[in-house]
Amino acid sequence: MVKKTPPIPVAPAGPEPGAFVELVDPSTGRPLGAVVETADDELMSIRYRTPSRLRGRTRVRWFDGDDAWEIAAAVIPAATHDGAEVETVGEWEQVAARQSMRIPVDRFPLLVEVVTGDVQRPGRRYDLVCVDVSATGCLATAPGRAPAPGDHVRVAWARGDEFARIAPEWIPAIVTRSETRPFGGGQVAFRFDLQSDLDATRVRRWRDAWAREAALV
Repeated sequence: MVKKTPPIPVAPAGPEPGAFVELVDPSTGRPLGAVVETADDELMSIRYRTPSRLRGRTRVRWFDGDDAWEIAAAVIPAATHDGAEVETVGEWEQVAARQSMRIPVDRFPLLVEVVTGDVQRPGRRYDLVCVDVSATGCLATAPGRAPAPGDHVRVAWARGDEFARIAPEWIPAIVTRSETRPFGGGQVAFRFDLQSDLDATRVRRWRDAWAREAALV
């Protein structure tokens, strides 16, 4: 039996305009969310989700679907605190801790509600169709308009019952990618932003149910 060597991941060119990225603030250790406005070789223009005075060396993390990539960078602040220029150094490196198996979902309805967003007002809801799910996020298709990259939302597969006063089983998430297709509709990627044991339990329960359906566990 010949043992195959696993393929070495190829470093991507980097995020495109509209992608969501996070920068590490060395003073607090907390990530700063931002949306890429322009990208040209080793230089990106970004717009922060919240104002920041970050400058100098940092690391940038880019969520490409269910994978994450990191790169060293230097931040050059703009005249206003909501934007900056980011000069990347070296190549993007895949973050191993981010890898997780994606489980196919049989086009199950996904309810999405905007918590904070640049375009849509808080409370705006979308009816999407879930395509796959993992322990860290999910992918869905949108028949029409969809939330934008960087939007903080909450998603639910268990929609609840308004008449019985049963609330949806919400899970906090962040939109990491939102693409429009030429033939209409689009595709949206979410990264779960788990904030409690209950959030983690709901994701695990949903993921394991579909894994059993696909005979993966």
